Amino acid sequence: MRSSKKRQRRKSSCSLGANKERCIGFCHLHKCNLSARQMRNRKCLQKQCARLQRYEDHPYWQKRKEIRELRNERRGGTEHADLHSDHH
Repeated sequence: MRSSKKRQRRKSSCSLGANKERCIGFCHLHKCNLSARQMRNRKCLQKQCARLQRYEDHPYWQKRKEIRELRNERRGGTEHADLHSDHH
């Protein structure tokens, strides 16, 4: 026999406000703070959700930016620089 109780989701400490340093942004749709794990699970960046407010001063975003820049350098990320040059 199965229990009729619904499986309760455990709220993260970020949602409960207990550990603010884990919060990397605020979701204006769900009206809650998000941790990196919650953001990945909800696929906020993949959806390019306009309701996600990033806490830009959080180290998560700084590290993400550094990783993206390194990846572009390895790929030869100068293709966009050529578009903005004055070579006619």
